[in-house]
Amino acid sequence: MVAQVAELVRRDLTADLSTAALSESVHVSAFHFHRIFAAVTGETPAAFVRRARLERAAKVMAAAPDRRLTDIAFDVGLSSPSELSRSFRRAHGMAPSDLEPGRRWAGEGAIPEPPDLSGLTEVVSLTARRLAVVRARGVIGLHDLSEPYRRLVDWCGEAGLGDAWQLIGACWDDHETTPLDRIHYEFGAVVDHDVPIEAPLVERRLPAATAVVVRCDGPPADAADAWEFLYRTWLPSRGRVPAHLPSLKLFRERPDQIGWERWHVDCAIALDPS
Repeated sequence: MVAQVAELVRRDLTADLSTAALSESVHVSAFHFHRIFAAVTGETPAAFVRRARLERAAKVMAAAPDRRLTDIAFDVGLSSPSELSRSFRRAHGMAPSDLEPGRRWAGEGAIPEPPDLSGLTEVVSLTARRLAVVRARGVIGLHDLSEPYRRLVDWCGEAGLGDAWQLIGACWDDHETTPLDRIHYEFGAVVDHDVPIEAPLVERRLPAATAVVVRCDGPPADAADAWEFLYRTWLPSRGRVPAHLPSLKLFRERPDQIGWERWHVDCAIALDPS
């Protein structure tokens, strides 16, 4: 139920995302829905919706610094740029206009310019995919994600997928704007449409998209450089905005095949077609 609601929120930030509307979508009373959602996620439905909207706004502001706050506010379901500014100030202690180039959203101080990864970057077409997903809370390097990943590997074995299934990592949350204990990461196996997916795994569908991709062949920390380069350099320099989709890690080889120390992965951000 919680995963279903989270996906509903992420899919359309401009919809009615009140606690009453969300509880109705899963056919649970507002009172019980609020208690269950808070117990599972550690935050209220309203707080989750507010964070999702601010994260989306932060990503757009990072990628398109010249875009009007009015347009960004409406795109994320807020009524006005002043509401966006007030919400951003409450969350981060500063207004969007206070942000300086080269500073993190959370105000952690100056950060070095990301490495130039232009030679490893290309724009590609991603096909639509159906995933069997296991969720893990935490950030790679700060939490052990091998246990939830092992659950996915075991499930793939039981489902008869063999050893050639593709792994995709997905994350909606932004590491600069989201508290570390709120970040959720998903490991997903690409499966055919006739493969049944049952709890504790959930189904995710990724639409076809045009995406910018950085190819990484090194330690997991290289992915952090890839995201920095894409959001702080590539997207702004080309006037492109990320689509309202999770950031993706498209694994060319899986950790159960080559270990966790070195990743062969493409870091991908879907691009808004408008």
